[in-house]
Amino acid sequence: MAPLFFQENGVYTIAKLILPHKQKNAAKTNLLQCYAFRALRFLFSMERNRPLFKRLFPTDLFEIFIDIGHYVRDISAYEKLVSKLNVLVEDELKQIAENIESINQNKAPSKYIGNYAILDHLGSGAFGCVYKVRKRSGQNLLAMKEVNLHNPAFGKDKKDRDSSVKNIVSELTIIKEQVNVFLVAKDVFFKSTPLK
Repeated sequence: MAPLFFQENGVYTIAKLILPHKQKNAAKTNLLQCYAFRALRFLFSMERNRPLFKRLFPTDLFEIFIDIGHYVRDISAYEKLVSKLNVLVEDELKQIAENIESINQNKAPSKYIGNYAILDHLGSGAFGCVYKVRKRSGQNLLAMKEVNLHNPAFGKDKKDRDSSVKNIVSELTIIKEQVNVFLVAKDVFFKSTPLK
């Protein structure tokens, strides 16, 4: 159930509710924020979801979020967190809002590589970057590794780089045949033109 909740953008939808709103009834707004924080805290309690939440809040707010504990139903336990959030300066609130937007799975892609929409930068290494992507024609989320062939490690001229590409393709062919519990599937390998 929880993976489906994440896939359908549930964390983003709930996280939007924690942001302060200028409304006449502050008590109702604060209560809504408490309920939203409680839902997020329950979701955080599942180990695999934690990296997502670490990106949402500044350190001091995240510390209060953690200190609440797992599966605390008492809504008053979340009041300190809401109070702290509601007294943050405008710049800090803006940063939290941007962090929340960064986890929106329905946001427009930042760019395209081949037939894949780039949704999020997951990490970088010596030879390239890993992105969270979605095929233009699909909804499944995938990971894509982009290898920068202009990296000096691949050679100084076109001939050396082309030779390196052949070696990379050979290595990828071997990887594709491997069985590993951490690799769900290795589907497509392609060379595209450099992005501008």
